[in-house]
Amino acid sequence: MNSKNNQYPLNSGLLAALRPRQWLKNLIVFGPALFAFNITTESFLGGLIAFILFSAVSSGFYLLNDIFELKKERLHPTKFKGTLAAGTVKDQAATNIALILIVSSLLLGAWRSPYLGLSIFGYGVIQLVYNIKLKQIVILDIMAISSTWVLRAIAGGAAINISLSPWLLLCTAMLGLFLGVGKSKAEFKLQQTQANTPAALKIYSLPLLEKMENFSTTGLIFSYALWSIDGSFQSSYTSWMFITLAFVIYGVFRYHFLSDLNPTQLPEDILLTDRPIVLTFIGWLLTVFIILYFKSRGMSS
Repeated sequence: MNSKNNQYPLNSGLLAALRPRQWLKNLIVFGPALFAFNITTESFLGGLIAFILFSAVSSGFYLLNDIFELKKERLHPTKFKGTLAAGTVKDQAATNIALILIVSSLLLGAWRSPYLGLSIFGYGVIQLVYNIKLKQIVILDIMAISSTWVLRAIAGGAAINISLSPWLLLCTAMLGLFLGVGKSKAEFKLQQTQANTPAALKIYSLPLLEKMENFSTTGLIFSYALWSIDGSFQSSYTSWMFITLAFVIYGVFRYHFLSDLNPTQLPEDILLTDRPIVLTFIGWLLTVFIILYFKSRGMSS
């Protein structure tokens, strides 16, 4: 088949349009199994299914959003080089791929678990409302982003039939709020060079975003601290989890340090490219596994 007539080019351009870097957020679906110490082959496969489905549905909505914003992106100083804006992937092909990803994720999620299907459906509704209206409304745009993190955690629990602690959901919501504010702050810094800035960013002010950033930072650290220090019901699995707070504090402050050095850098770029932050996450994960291992052996409380 002539490559010029191929509507579904399996190339780096299409992969870039799916935004695989954003799939990092979906790792939160493994959280419920990790913190319940339900680390089995079945729970891993359940988390993997949730991860794949959320990655697929999110990529589908990224494609749809790019299609809806195509005219604006072609006038944007940097986004005009994107896959769809540059014409690397045809509009109709992108639409077909997006619909296949979204519909198949919904069906497979409902087949795996009704609650997993509802989580994916809720994510889809929020994405639609966000792209149509909420991204134009100050504060609600960031809250919408934060809510999708909670839905990912719920999906992770639903995939392996685990009841989630309200504390874990609160920590996840604060993490989503923290990163959502960081994203809005970085985009606000760029708005002077953007031909088409989202309406909400035109209303935001830097002092307001900094206040929201301070609030989300405090909320994230304190909610994690309160969750980790108490090993009782509906809190952390063991009070030894409090040790991991050091990694959280360093990671958050390191992020602020880097975002101040480069105010226009998006959160996902900082988290993926900074070696100390990556090593901090690895150290946090290893420490969690060690604590939960000793807890399972009856060696900690």
